[in-house]
Amino acid sequence: MALTQILNPHQKAPNDKVLYFAYGSNMDRERLEKERGITILGEEIGILKGYKLVFNKLAGREGEGYANIEDSPSDFVIGVIYTIKEKDIEKLDRYEGVSNHYLRKEILVEDKNKVKKKCFIYIANPDKVRAGLKPSKLYLTYLIEGARQHYFPVEYIKKLEIWETI
Repeated sequence: MALTQILNPHQKAPNDKVLYFAYGSNMDRERLEKERGITILGEEIGILKGYKLVFNKLAGREGEGYANIEDSPSDFVIGVIYTIKEKDIEKLDRYEGVSNHYLRKEILVEDKNKVKKKCFIYIANPDKVRAGLKPSKLYLTYLIEGARQHYFPVEYIKKLEIWETI
């Protein structure tokens, strides 16, 4: 499953709404709304097949990594499909450091009914990826909290809870 670049960041979707697939700290509803200033119009669990969750995006501290995804045919990533206002993409781009830290891409994500939905997603700029990084306890807490808020499967939450941190 290939990721494709969104060609026009200002292209309007019907009703000026877009779908955003969050798999990292933005799964935490409070972080997304209060810290990022994003208006959430809808939300549901999404499954991204053929990828795995990793923490290989360079963060601020030595050895610390932020969430990213990598190709992995037999794996999947659970996240949140948010419906947001089209105008909020620019805010998220600033917070995610597009194009320096993360790249905004378009991808198909399955909802709980196995319907594929076109979402935008952030993946780490390859220049900012390093092996051997670990999330901080605080950063991982955002993912765990977001998973709990959205009632992810218990097995997935446990996988996050036992992830090694720095």
